[in-house]
Amino acid sequence: MRGCTKRVSFFLALVFIVAAASLPAQRETLGRLVRQEQLANGLTVIVSENHVVPLVTVAVVVRTGAFTQEAADAGISHMYEHMLFRSYRAGEGGWDQEVAALNASSNGSTSTESVSYHLVLPSRQVGTAIDMLARLVRDAYFDNTTLTLERKVVLGEVERSLAEPLHHLQTEVAKSSWGSSFSRKDALGTPESLRLIGSARLKEIFQRYYVPNNAAVIVTGDVDAAQIFSLVKKSFEKWKRGLDPFVAHPVPAMVPLEQTKIAIIQADTREVTVMLQWQGPSVETNTAATYSADLFSNLLNSAGSSFQVRLVGSGLFQSVSMDYETLRHVGPITLTGVTTAANTERALTALLGEMYKFEGDYFTDADLAKARKRLKVASVFDLEQTAQRAHSIGYWWSVSGLDYYISYVDNLALRSANDLREFATRYIVDRPMSIGVLVSPGEAASVRAAVTKAFGLAGGK
Repeated sequence: MRGCTKRVSFFLALVFIVAAASLPAQRETLGRLVRQEQLANGLTVIVSENHVVPLVTVAVVVRTGAFTQEAADAGISHMYEHMLFRSYRAGEGGWDQEVAALNASSNGSTSTESVSYHLVLPSRQVGTAIDMLARLVRDAYFDNTTLTLERKVVLGEVERSLAEPLHHLQTEVAKSSWGSSFSRKDALGTPESLRLIGSARLKEIFQRYYVPNNAAVIVTGDVDAAQIFSLVKKSFEKWKRGLDPFVAHPVPAMVPLEQTKIAIIQADTREVTVMLQWQGPSVETNTAATYSADLFSNLLNSAGSSFQVRLVGSGLFQSVSMDYETLRHVGPITLTGVTTAANTERALTALLGEMYKFEGDYFTDADLAKARKRLKVASVFDLEQTAQRAHSIGYWWSVSGLDYYISYVDNLALRSANDLREFATRYIVDRPMSIGVLVSPGEAASVRAAVTKAFGLAGGK
């Protein structure tokens, strides 16, 4: 059955790719596939039909997450993800039992700029799923007994993450990158902050952000859009509109990174992992640069690119890749490379040399055409995967608005080689960055010296 499913899936993907290639614009395609309405209480409702299999994904997405946290509340958005399921039906529980009775699966997720709760189930049960999620977010119940139980679970997640050397590296790099704004990028939270969050504070923050005019219901799969709009209205119309949380409580600007910083993380490892991070563009203040960032990363990560050939093909790095996270409140650009202690200085010197070339004719028009096609194909695969489409729509609605998602491929096509040069000049070349290095204790001193020499820096921690 699994093999048959994969063959059908692959066939459908090819159909989508051919169809996408023949259409003049992705916006026209998604405009027909994705429909949006807004209820009187401000709740956004988004429906995307896909009748290939009799399944549906129903999600509630709230525009909150790490970016709304104060330092003392780090991890509070993550805490809701646990508390809501536990406090379902005014503390009587039963969420898991109801999910099982529907032959469904459910989960929640917390990220930098969105929190979501979802159910995947047979499409004939979609009305029940909508009712359940309405009750979950509308009638949340917080008490100290439940909080004590769920705090232990969340602390366990945090402690397991802290035991992972790579997570420790990522955290230290982020702390250097964001300084006093770090809590607004820390969706997981810290043991210290999580232990101090009380039920009164949970209720206060919940009432601030969990309002219909700051949320969206997203339904994808084997459904009828008109029916879904009617069902959502019936289940969610009693959810009372609140004040605009971002008018009453504006999100402070992210603290800019003024100088390059180095952090050396010691762990039991054979390789040397180097992580460079810059503050990238905001989708709100420099939307065009976010498309350039995605194209730029895709070009560098392509196996046949000159960047990969000179850095990985030469043996200087075992692997090297760049990633940009699209966010409203400044997205990070992260470059991660794995090398050896013996190669560290030569590898980083070569990497720095490549970075200076970014301001020249580093990419050709043919390179750009290939990168656009790869990203377009990726978006088509996303369309085929009904459950994943719900998460994608929810993420983009929260971070940038639905129009960004619908117009994404079309706007990629507008980026030129000059746009990519401007992106590199503004955000990468000779810009302050956070440098993190994961290395074994025995090689820490020599690697620190190699890093500071390669980048012409001094100090570190």
